[in-house]
Amino acid sequence: MLAKVKIIAHWVLGFVAIIWLSAYTSSKVDDFICKHIEVKFVGKTEGQYLLSSKDVLNTIYDNEFIIVGKQIGEIDYDSIENCLEKLSHVKNATVYSDYNGQLVVKILEPQPLLRFLPSDGYSSFIMDEEGGILPVSKNYSPSIPVITGNVGDLAKKNLGEKRAEFKADLFEYGLYLKEHPFWAAQIQQTNVDEKSDLQLVPRVGYHNIELGKIRDFKKKFSKLKIFYTEGLRYTGWNKYSVIDLRYEDQIVCTKR
Repeated sequence: MLAKVKIIAHWVLGFVAIIWLSAYTSSKVDDFICKHIEVKFVGKTEGQYLLSSKDVLNTIYDNEFIIVGKQIGEIDYDSIENCLEKLSHVKNATVYSDYNGQLVVKILEPQPLLRFLPSDGYSSFIMDEEGGILPVSKNYSPSIPVITGNVGDLAKKNLGEKRAEFKADLFEYGLYLKEHPFWAAQIQQTNVDEKSDLQLVPRVGYHNIELGKIRDFKKKFSKLKIFYTEGLRYTGWNKYSVIDLRYEDQIVCTKR
């Protein structure tokens, strides 16, 4: 029994020592003078950041946060994080200090899914993997599927019911392309006409693809995949100028 009491006492003393040491170390760090700010981007390869380190630092300085030369304990981490998370290209910001008197800013960016190049007078924009709308980055142009045509209004927050549904369908379309490498590689461009019908420009083959309404695009892609594997391998990829998928249970092709 006495041995068990000693063991428990050792554990309690060890735990108290750890808490005291942590508190002591933390208080000492709070007294350090911040000498430098380091910006780190999470989850992306260098050279593929939508923002630059300079963009992040300029945002901090433009909002009159005094960091370098200030005691670590006097820096308001939460306010800096909230400020940075207002940027369109920041999904999450984490700010902390290390034992070298350095303030570390970790940036998690949204992941681009589709790039929109409107032909109706609106500016280009990006849709991310959560359906959010981002401005085009000046720092990096991601290699993602391109949507052109009558799509400029989709960047607006308040859409009518039909356009909101179409925007949601395009989001599902983008996720499908991301999850299916064959189609992501094959579909070079997707154009949206005034009736919200889709025309696809493939990377391989000198033909255009009439997809029509987006709602049944998965079924149409399955139909096209069968045609590619069982039809075009006998005729060649350049025999047809148009492959039309708009009709139920059939594919209509126009010869070149």
